[in-house]
Amino acid sequence: MNPARPGGVREQTTRERWQRVHNLLGRGVGLLECARRLDVALNTVKRYARMKEPTGDRRAPRYKPTLVDPYRDHLRARRTEDPAIPVLQLFR
Repeated sequence: MNPARPGGVREQTTRERWQRVHNLLGRGVGLLECARRLDVALNTVKRYARMKEPTGDRRAPRYKPTLVDPYRDHLRARRTEDPAIPVLQLFR
């Protein structure tokens, strides 16, 4: 099963966590205590607390261009030919 597909495992987990966070907040439990009780990061609890309802929205990661980008194919080919070659040697 694809976790990014709507109704997938990830979406189900998100909904369950969101529900647990909001249940605790509804009983007057603080954000930090919610994080401790649910064993999740405080920022995760804060994010769920801000959400009016759980969403299945996903954002694809946006990567910034790097100095390696123009050489990526060549570097992959070299690593395929000789996997033991040190990365720093390729860097030089």
